[in-house]
Amino acid sequence: MDSLEIDKSITALAQTVGIDVSGQNVVGLQITGTWVGTLIVEGTVNKQDYFTLSDSLAASLAAITANKVYNINVTSITHLRVRCSAYTSGTIFIAMLAEDGAGGVGGGGGVYNDTPPTYIDGQSVVAQYDTRGSAKVTLATTLSNLADKITVYQATDSIMNGITALTTKRAIANIAASATATSLVALVASKKIRVIAVYCITGGTATNITFNSASAAISPLLASGINGGVILPLCPVGWFETVSGEALTVTTGAGSTTGVGVLYLEI
Repeated sequence: MDSLEIDKSITALAQTVGIDVSGQNVVGLQITGTWVGTLIVEGTVNKQDYFTLSDSLAASLAAITANKVYNINVTSITHLRVRCSAYTSGTIFIAMLAEDGAGGVGGGGGVYNDTPPTYIDGQSVVAQYDTRGSAKVTLATTLSNLADKITVYQATDSIMNGITALTTKRAIANIAASATATSLVALVASKKIRVIAVYCITGGTATNITFNSASAAISPLLASGINGGVILPLCPVGWFETVSGEALTVTTGAGSTTGVGVLYLEI
């Protein structure tokens, strides 16, 4: 079925912008403008009783207060509308595109929001991001596999967990020999502590070290020789992690004090 497109505005309380989605599978909704108010996205089958909808990520669309792009499944309704439930000021621009899923709105996984950034080398591209955070990039010129390359830089401020950016954190301690479950990172309520890098340096006597979730071992025994140590390099998926809500602790064997450092994420 052909796609349907609506582009209208709301400037008062209780105004609506609607679209017939019969035979369509997905609607891309974009809200823009300078405004203060609240919008509700609703759907119906009988064109009389409307119910609040959710987007493709199962987030309720009952109280929209800012500009955004949404992807909405409409296979079970015939009509969709955006209603202004609270209005203070401004003009709210509503753009909707309904498709049967064969095109870019459904087939590509989401509604794409075009933005044309310019990169350091001056080449302009069109970068498009859908509501799931997926991106596609259209280059202004065709690349040659013999002469061109795309460079990707690793972020140093965070690591992605799905579509959530997690801040990398650090902890260091000098752990005495023969210590049992000495705290290295305090517990965080409802969070696991995922260790993504480790270094351990032992003094003049060889010492073993084990990492724990509270008191239960979550790493193998790491043996450090005299004035030696262990290094576990950066592993974004983690070397080991605690149980949710438990502290990261360290147990050492007989020997020397061991300097311990970790990089970790709160998951």
